[in-house]
Amino acid sequence: DLVLSQSGTDGRAQLSLGFHLKQQALLIENEENFFSYPKVLQLATQMLAQPFSLADTDVIFAAGSRISAALLQPYLQLYGSLYCAFDYDAAGLETFDTLHKRHGDKVRLLTAPDLTPWLAGFIHKPKQQSQLAKAIALAEKHHLYGLADAFSRSQRFLEQEVLLQQLS
Repeated sequence: DLVLSQSGTDGRAQLSLGFHLKQQALLIENEENFFSYPKVLQLATQMLAQPFSLADTDVIFAAGSRISAALLQPYLQLYGSLYCAFDYDAAGLETFDTLHKRHGDKVRLLTAPDLTPWLAGFIHKPKQQSQLAKAIALAEKHHLYGLADAFSRSQRFLEQEVLLQQLS
């Protein structure tokens, strides 16, 4: 379904007719993964050890950091849980951090507690060392210690597409 959202006169989100929100949403950062959403749902189930399906989850194209635009926040506020399938890099963590500041603990990053099985996928060298330091600091701030460890061990970033390629 295509959902159109606009703010009503009372500031609450108004959704297109006929659309019914699920309890949770999976925000997918990039277009390639969005069009492979069944694999992302499978990855979410695997990493978080809880079931994800279209029966209980709305899948939303995050369009990079554009998901943090002020106009979208009343719509996102309607969900009980927001799961972020973002790249494991400074930009992905900054977007996650922004959403977490606005919506609190209902926002979770799609990541396993231990990323050792995926460590070989951390292949993208940061353009600047400060980006790596920022990513580690944000991971630690949000108690994503497995992700902080993966950054420290690899000195690299991981794009979500790599995770989908490793699914069997």
